[in-house]
Amino acid sequence: MKMWYAGKWWRPVAIAAVLVLMICAMFKSYFIACGLLSCADSTRPVSSNTQHSNAVLADLNGIEICLSIKFVDPIQRLELTGSPQLGEDGPYSVVYNYLRPSRFYGVNETVTYTTHSTPEFMENVGAVAERWDGPVSVALYVPFTDFCRTIHRMIYLRNCDKAAYREKVAWHIFWLKESPPPTSWRLVPDETHIDCDKLGTDYKHNEDLRNTWRTAQKLLYPVNVARNIARKASTTWFVLPSDVELYPSLGLASQFMKYIKESSNEPVKQLVTAIPGDVSPTLYSLILKVFVVPVFEVEKVLPDTKEELMIQYARNTAVYFHRMVCPHCQRFPGLREWINKPGIPGQIHALSWSYRNVPYHRWEPIFVCSMQEPYYEERLSWEGLQDKMTQMHELCLRGYQFHLLDRAFLVHAVGIKKRKKGMPSYPSWRQLYIEQNDELYDKVLWDLESKYGRNDLCQRH
Repeated sequence: MKMWYAGKWWRPVAIAAVLVLMICAMFKSYFIACGLLSCADSTRPVSSNTQHSNAVLADLNGIEICLSIKFVDPIQRLELTGSPQLGEDGPYSVVYNYLRPSRFYGVNETVTYTTHSTPEFMENVGAVAERWDGPVSVALYVPFTDFCRTIHRMIYLRNCDKAAYREKVAWHIFWLKESPPPTSWRLVPDETHIDCDKLGTDYKHNEDLRNTWRTAQKLLYPVNVARNIARKASTTWFVLPSDVELYPSLGLASQFMKYIKESSNEPVKQLVTAIPGDVSPTLYSLILKVFVVPVFEVEKVLPDTKEELMIQYARNTAVYFHRMVCPHCQRFPGLREWINKPGIPGQIHALSWSYRNVPYHRWEPIFVCSMQEPYYEERLSWEGLQDKMTQMHELCLRGYQFHLLDRAFLVHAVGIKKRKKGMPSYPSWRQLYIEQNDELYDKVLWDLESKYGRNDLCQRH
C-alpha cells in the first residue's frame, strides 16, 4: 500500500479546509471552533444571500491574511455596540478601543484629535499624531477581510513605525453587520513577537493588502458613522473632529487649552451682527460656540507655524482649502483679517466670531468643539457629498457662535487641488449618491426646523 506524501498534498488540503471554514462562517455553523474563522459575532445575523457568499469565496487572499495573524485575548474585554447616532438597531457594529494607546490623558488636560480612515490611508495617522500634542482617536471602517488588512497594517505601524502610533493613538473599528470580520473581533493581534522586516515587505509586495474589500465590493463609505465613533470615544471634553489628511499646526492643543483657561473675560470682535431668530432664549443664553480652525492647501512643504504658512500664502504656493474647486466651501468669515494679523507666537486667541448664516450658509468649517455638540448625520455617505451640511444647519438654527482662532490651522497633505477647464464639478458615477444624500438632507432639515423653528438666515444649501 502506497503512503501519501504530505509535501505533495498539503496545498489542496489547506485550500479545501479554508473553503470549509469560510462556508461554516457564512452560515454560522459551529462545527468548527471560533478560534480561527468567523464566529466573529455570535449575537448578530450574517447575510447569507448568494451574492455575498460568492464574494466571500472570491477573497481567498484576504482570508489568508487573517490566517497569517496570531490573535490573543485582550487585556481588557472588548464589547460590541451600535453606532453613536443610529444605535443598536442601526446597520453598523462598533468595537471601541480595539487597541489602546500607552498614554492616558485627563478629561480637561488637552484636546483629542478625532478622525477616521480605511486601510489605504492609515499611514497619515502617524503624521497627524507626531504634530498633535494630545491624544488621537481613529475610527476604522473594516468590513469583512478589510479587518485583516487593517490589523496587518496596524501591527506594523504600532511596532515598527513612529512611536506616536503606540503612545497617542486609540483605534476603534466598525463594519456593516452584513459584512462582519472573518475572524473573532473579541481577540487582538499578538504584538509580543513582531518581524518588522517581514511585515513591511509583505505590505510593499502584496497588492491584496492594499486592494480593499470595500473598494472591490463598491461599498459606500459611511464617513459620518466614522466621525461620530471617533468623537464619542474621546477621553477629553474638547475634540477636534477632522479628516486624516489634515495636519495641525504645532502646539495647537496645548495653546488652545491655555486660551480656554484664560479667556473667560476676553472680548472678541463680532463679524456678523444678525442674530438668528426663532432660537430658544434658554439655548441662546448658554452661548453655544465652537472654535474654527482654518484649513489650507500647500504645494510642497507642510508649514509648522503661521509665519511659515503666510510666507507660502504670499508666494501663492498656499491657498485656503478647496479654493480652486469649491471656493465657498472653506472661505471663512474674517479670512483677510486672519491673513493680515499674525497674532502672538506660541499663543492662540479668538480673532473674531460670526454666525453661520447668509452669505456663509454653505460654509463647512472644521472646529474644536465639546463632546455635547450634535452628531453628524450617519445616513449620509461620503460619495454623496456635503455630508456635514445637516450638522451645520442645526448649529445655525441653535444660534452657535463660530469663533475664529488666530494662529491655529490645518494643512491638507501636500498638493493644491485644481479643476481642469471644462471638467464637471463631480464625476458622473456620484450622481446617484448625490441624489440620495439630497433626499435625506431634505428630510433631516424638515425635522430640525420642526424642532428648533425655521430661520431664513439659516438657508439650505
